[in-house]
Amino acid sequence: MKIHSTLILACSLLVLGACQEQEMAEDDVLASDTAADDDTNDSPDGVEDDTAVDEDTLETDTALDDTFEADTVEADVAVDTTAPDTVEPVEPLEVEGNWATNFAFEELVTDAAWGFADLIEYDNDANWAITQNPADSQFSPSAFNKNVWTEPDADGHFWYCTVAFGLETLDDALNDATVADDTDPATMGCGGFGWTGMSPAIEISGSYLAANDALVSISSFTWDAFNVVSYDNDANVAVFSVPDDAATDAGTFGKVTWAELAGSELDICIIATGLASAEDAEAATGDVVAEPDTGCLGGPWTTLIVE
Repeated sequence: MKIHSTLILACSLLVLGACQEQEMAEDDVLASDTAADDDTNDSPDGVEDDTAVDEDTLETDTALDDTFEADTVEADVAVDTTAPDTVEPVEPLEVEGNWATNFAFEELVTDAAWGFADLIEYDNDANWAITQNPADSQFSPSAFNKNVWTEPDADGHFWYCTVAFGLETLDDALNDATVADDTDPATMGCGGFGWTGMSPAIEISGSYLAANDALVSISSFTWDAFNVVSYDNDANVAVFSVPDDAATDAGTFGKVTWAELAGSELDICIIATGLASAEDAEAATGDVVAEPDTGCLGGPWTTLIVE
C-alpha cells in the first residue's frame, strides 16, 4: 500500500513538473510575441524608414510645388507686364476720294471700294489695286480686276487704267503682268484706248432739297438743269452754262458761290446770270458776304438741305 502511494505521488510530481515546463514554454512564447508586437508598434525599422521617406518626399514635393508656383507666377507677371508689339497702321490708299472723270461721271474711291467694285488689295508704291466685281454684276460677277494709276499731280489730278478685267482668281490678278503706257494717257496706252482721268470732284456733290421741296442735284458736271463749266473748291465758286433749249437765258453763262457746308445745310448765292461767255462769268463779282439774310447781293442766301 505504501509502495502504491509512493508511485502515485511520484507520478503526480512528474506530471506537475511537465505541466509547469509546458506552461513556462507557453509563457516564453507569449512574452516573445508580445515583445515583437511592442517592437513593431513602438518603433519598427521599416515603418520609421517609410515615415522618413514620406516626410522627405513631402518636403521635397512641397519645395518643388513652391518653386513651380513661384516660377509660374513670376513668368506670368513677366508676360503680363511686357508691352505688346506695335502694330504698324495700314497706309491709306493714296487715291481715295470722290473724283470727276474725263468721261463726265464721278467715281468714288475709298478704302473699301473703287467705284462699283470692292477694293481687295493695293500698293501705293507700285501704284496698283486689285478689285472684285459684285456677285450680281452684269459683267464678270465676282471676278477680279487690276487697276494701275499715275502719280497725282499738284492739283490732285491723276490717270488710271484697268489693265486686267474679269480674272477668275485673286492670284490671277496679283500675278497679271500687263503693262499700260502712260506716255499720252489722254488718248492712248490703256488697251488701245485712253486712260481715265481723275480730278477732285466738286466738294458739294450730292442731292439737296430746296425750300419748296424741289430736288436739286449737284455734281462736277451738272448743277440742277445747268451744265457745270468749271469749279474751284478753294474759292467755293462754280461757273455754269444754261442749255440752248432753256426757256430763259438759253446759251448764257452764270456764276454761283457757296458757303462751307454746315451740318445738313448748304447756303448758296447766284452771283451772276445771263452772261455771254464762261470767261465773263469767271470774272464776275458781286456784293457777297456771309450774312444769311442780306449777304447775297443784298438779299438772303438760298438754303438747301442735304437729302
